[in-house]
Amino acid sequence: MGKTLSVRSKYPNSAYEKNKKKQTEISSNQKKDKQKRLLEKLKEKNSEIDNSSTKQENNNEKVDLKYKNLYKELKKEVKALEKQLHSKTEELNKTKAENTSKDQELAELKEKAFKLTNINDSLTKKYSNLQEEKENEEKYFQKQIHELNLRLSETTDKLESREYLDKRYENIKNANKGYIQHINKIKQQVLTKDKEIHDLKQNINTLKRNLNKQKEINEAYTNLSPNFIIHTLIESLTTSNYKEFSLINDLYRKFCRIERGLKLFNRVGQQQEKKVEYELFGNMYKKFDEFVFVDLEGKEYSIREKPNYGGFTNGIPVTAFPIDDNSVVVTYVYRNFIKEFSMEAEISRNANTKPIEDKEDKKDSHFNTIGDFNVLVVSSRNGVKYRDRLKLHGLEADAVDGFEVKSRTLDLMDKADVVILCVDSMAHAFNDYAKQQNDPKYQYIYNANEEKVISRVIYAKHILGL
Repeated sequence: MGKTLSVRSKYPNSAYEKNKKKQTEISSNQKKDKQKRLLEKLKEKNSEIDNSSTKQENNNEKVDLKYKNLYKELKKEVKALEKQLHSKTEELNKTKAENTSKDQELAELKEKAFKLTNINDSLTKKYSNLQEEKENEEKYFQKQIHELNLRLSETTDKLESREYLDKRYENIKNANKGYIQHINKIKQQVLTKDKEIHDLKQNINTLKRNLNKQKEINEAYTNLSPNFIIHTLIESLTTSNYKEFSLINDLYRKFCRIERGLKLFNRVGQQQEKKVEYELFGNMYKKFDEFVFVDLEGKEYSIREKPNYGGFTNGIPVTAFPIDDNSVVVTYVYRNFIKEFSMEAEISRNANTKPIEDKEDKKDSHFNTIGDFNVLVVSSRNGVKYRDRLKLHGLEADAVDGFEVKSRTLDLMDKADVVILCVDSMAHAFNDYAKQQNDPKYQYIYNANEEKVISRVIYAKHILGL
């Protein structure tokens, strides 16, 4: 059979492919033309928008430029101030960290010196024991030699052979060498320990010198003058931390009060060279035609000088500088809380007197704000009533049972700014704990009532500077 040929030819197929490619090229060119036209239209619209916006931008740029320059200058000043504050804070933190590390290093050095002292004592004891042991061994060795010599002399006549004597002599000689080596070894150990002791002593001397230097540094920090401290505070005062310096007003008021009091004190001629060592708190009472001063313990003084104040009333609370055992100079008058201070003074002078309270007047009375500090009342009687009265004066008050001894009560006493201890209605444990603290925030009251609690809180406020 012959070779068969396919009916379909390849030529029509290749023409179809060429036509298909041509069509795709035409369609792609058309798409590119459309995209090109669209881009040209978009460019025209953008150019129109840009022309209209540039005019507004030129007008706004002139106005914004002034504010930008002003903002840049202010920003530079703020950054400079922040950098100064940051550097001061870093210096302060660095000083605190150095003090902490020095204290820790000092404690470690003390502990190391204590350990070295113990090691030195033990080595000295060991050395004395070794010396004693060496002497005992030498005595024992001499005793053995002496005994051997005696035996040799005794057995010389009995022994017939010279070899036995030589052998015995060699054994003794070898034993001797062992003892000598042991003694030399002990001597070497003693020398080594002596060197260690010497090094330890030098170490202790170095540590003592470092300790003395550290003490001098610590004393330099503790002996800072008030002038230096106040100057440092002034330099560190900024707009960002000025609220933390609110107590400076109390400092200034106290400074002015003391200054005015000293002027009155120095006005008394013969007492100009005398120094004021302490300040008394109490009240002024009218006695015949003159006023006298009575302190909080009930002691009476004559008044040599007082401020030029026309509102002196019977029982008005004041402070005074003592001139001698019987006379004072009144330096300051408490014009607020006169009622509470006067009541406290009357109760202090006569503990058995209890003021009569009118319930209707109490409801309508005005309660002066004492402060915003925390007060704790320790009492088994009327503690809640005292707490509620203190809250009416703007204080954060709490009360605990005076005979319920719990660790919670001691925690509250530690956290409170002022603690009122009603001595006749509480356990001795609280009284003993308060005395151990030796802190003026603990105030003791006998025969307590509301007015007495209020006046004692006010007194504690002025003592503590709250």
